[in-house]
Amino acid sequence: MKRQIKRYIRGILFLVFMYSMTIVTMASVPKTIKVGLESVYKNQGTIVLSGNQNFEIGYFDDKGFTALGALNASNLSLRTTSNSYYDIGLSFNNYSSALEAAKLYSSTAVVGYTSAGTFSVYSLEATNSLRAVPSSNLVEVYDTSNQLLLVTVKKSDLVFCSFDLSSGLYLTQVGSSNRYRGAIGLGGDSGLTPYNVLFMEEYLYGVLPKEMSASFPIEALKAQAVAARSIATYQYNRYSSSGYNVVDTTSTQAYGGYNAEKDTTTAAVDMTYNEVIRYNGAIAEAVYFSTSGGVTEAAKEVWGSEIAYLQSVVDLYETEPAMPAWTATVSMDEIGAALTRKGVNIGTPTSISITGRSLSGRVKELTIYGTVGTYTVKGTEVRTFFSGTTAGSLKSTYFSFYGPIGNVNSGGSSGSSNTVTVLSGYGKEQVSKDSLVAMNSTSMSTLPSKVAVWSENGLSYLSGSSGASGATTHLGLETATGNVTIYGAGYGHGVGMSQSGAKGMAKAGFMYDEILKYYYSGVTVSR
Repeated sequence: MKRQIKRYIRGILFLVFMYSMTIVTMASVPKTIKVGLESVYKNQGTIVLSGNQNFEIGYFDDKGFTALGALNASNLSLRTTSNSYYDIGLSFNNYSSALEAAKLYSSTAVVGYTSAGTFSVYSLEATNSLRAVPSSNLVEVYDTSNQLLLVTVKKSDLVFCSFDLSSGLYLTQVGSSNRYRGAIGLGGDSGLTPYNVLFMEEYLYGVLPKEMSASFPIEALKAQAVAARSIATYQYNRYSSSGYNVVDTTSTQAYGGYNAEKDTTTAAVDMTYNEVIRYNGAIAEAVYFSTSGGVTEAAKEVWGSEIAYLQSVVDLYETEPAMPAWTATVSMDEIGAALTRKGVNIGTPTSISITGRSLSGRVKELTIYGTVGTYTVKGTEVRTFFSGTTAGSLKSTYFSFYGPIGNVNSGGSSGSSNTVTVLSGYGKEQVSKDSLVAMNSTSMSTLPSKVAVWSENGLSYLSGSSGASGATTHLGLETATGNVTIYGAGYGHGVGMSQSGAKGMAKAGFMYDEILKYYYSGVTVSR
């Protein structure tokens, strides 16, 4: 009996384990997505929609748009309202039936959308027998002659769309220019924010050309498509409290709708249909950025959390960086003003030091020395601290005060030559060995007498230098005073896939899944 019980318990545990594994490994890409159009309108009092045909209203699900009625207008103004409405108590499953009932009831009655495909008739006149409609999220829909067509509610499933005869698509213009596939719904917090609801693959049509140049090689575009689909799925409910899934800005991914679409990027989406990046069966947050400058960064160094598939890798193929090496100049007076804006008083700033670097060489800590104290800048603030100065927010944290930075890519086998090929923010270039510096987590200095380097030609030996000009030193750290020149490479947070590197890998003959597996450690690519 005990053996039977144990076998029974083991069987139950095995089923539970297999079920839990199924939840992880069977995670799939959603069919549709709601994109908050925060770059167009965000928490506004009025939203303007226009189309080539009169607007249809209905709902959008995995099967697409289902019409529940048509409004006699091709231009709409959607407005928040403080008016009080009262429900006369009749329900209809379509707009036209409710409209006829409203006309019969009174000249001031209007169709109201209640919920889940149900319409009613609302009156502005209060009587004891009528139920007051909750007014906190009511939205009025008007045509161009200011005629009230409908009263709905924010964050409901009711959506608006207009059919475009020339393209054969539902296309709705939101605001003054952008048109969007699918349909438009209403979300937002304190006001109205429109969202675009459409199929996931069509959403990606509008993402790719905003995030990567459509002229990039097709394998790089396909890698971008899979990464973008993975992020959209991973971040799917990040904005659910606002009534949508993601936004159209870089807070998730840039999205330009139908206007942004390009043939090459659309083809890349179609060729990778439903494919995502997975780590241990779960869909990965496959973050990406523009330009690494020669090496990517580990997620832990930027956001503080260890993520197994987001580790630092040498970006050997980023030979045509979208963002060339850059410089920025800032004065001690500007640094002092930046500290004042933060409410920090260290007296008069006298110098600034790089006091911490990650293993990839990126700056993770700056210390500012003043006449009466010091102030330390850490983490993501390293980039944003300078935003109020002429230097502006830094393009990356991969910088120094010495001069242009980069990674040794290849060298001669004998080490007899005085030059070496370096992969820097400028691409591959020949530099003198004496100009090279080595950096660790706290400092930067000239090379020792002999350094061994692994390269594509095997083991190389570089003869170092006994000294080199550059920044002054403070306690052995890289320090600058006066007008500080910042020499940087790369653009973006540096975590995940370098888009410039993906371009280089594609041009070198790598396939899109090979590109993804290079930048995301230990992942698989599948549908």
